[in-house]
Amino acid sequence: SAPSAPRICSAPPGAVENILDHQRAREKDSATKDLVAKGVRANRFCRELQDDHIKTLLDTMEFFAFDAGETIVSQGVAGSHFFVIHEGVVEVSVDGRTTNKLDRGHAFGAIALLYDCP
Repeated sequence: SAPSAPRICSAPPGAVENILDHQRAREKDSATKDLVAKGVRANRFCRELQDDHIKTLLDTMEFFAFDAGETIVSQGVAGSHFFVIHEGVVEVSVDGRTTNKLDRGHAFGAIALLYDCP
């Protein structure tokens, strides 16, 4: 059966398309900014950020769109972006096995950015 959601997975390096190919223009309305701010504050690596830092994130954030079955990030590959899910569900897999599902408002990618690691 077809995958039901985009994925954070253990795909081999090189399996992830260029992330910028998924960048889309989108208006940052107040509901989107609220959603992202809540996602950032709920993330254990970002919850201590001050309001002015969160505002900077909101002002500079970009929108990316992924289809069901597409890989967003791969296990073992250094991360380059911090994401907050705007809509839909993202499947997380480790060593090829689904371990979690993240939905609207959940954030991921902070630890890879903070520590420059996969």
